[in-house]
Amino acid sequence: MVKRESTTEQSRNSFAFAVLSRPGMGKFGILVFGIVILGLGLASHFDSHWRTLNTKTSVCKQFKDAQSSVAVQLPACPPFSMEEYFVSMIIICFILSSGALIISVLIDTSKGVHLYIDAGYHAVATLLLFIAGAVYTASGAQIRNLEQISGIPGGVVTLRSGEKIAAGVLTIIYALMYGAVAFLILKGDKLASHPDSVVSLN
Repeated sequence: MVKRESTTEQSRNSFAFAVLSRPGMGKFGILVFGIVILGLGLASHFDSHWRTLNTKTSVCKQFKDAQSSVAVQLPACPPFSMEEYFVSMIIICFILSSGALIISVLIDTSKGVHLYIDAGYHAVATLLLFIAGAVYTASGAQIRNLEQISGIPGGVVTLRSGEKIAAGVLTIIYALMYGAVAFLILKGDKLASHPDSVVSLN
């Protein structure tokens, strides 16, 4: 009987840490902000003629061929792989972060090897998402330059360069949130300094 109560208490302590600690609240914030990133990022990618044009042929190759036949220096053309990397990272990190939050609710990740795995994941995600945000911002800016010099009418072809830039900048901020959570996990900075005190209040 005592053992069963102890196990129940440990489960409640684990849940309290995952939900009420600063790292736990940071993880919730990451998921909420991640939904915004996914919505804007995926819309600016899939609802864009830039993706459609690159599906049929390489737009950058066409610009390179055109540049060889004219004397004017054309602006840089972003490889489509830049967008593919961005989309892959925001989807993968959101899925893994959802899993990390669920795991932290089910088991105690505030100490031992689980703590370092949790912090390590968020640290790696910080780097990958920072690169993704910088890459997508650069891609959007280069697409906007191409859009302006080519004189493509916005009503006919929608490239969503502005949305791409916005999504990229927000993803850089998103990456910094991951870094803050990684720091808080390592610091073990709890809102309730003793999880037992949370249990005793219930």
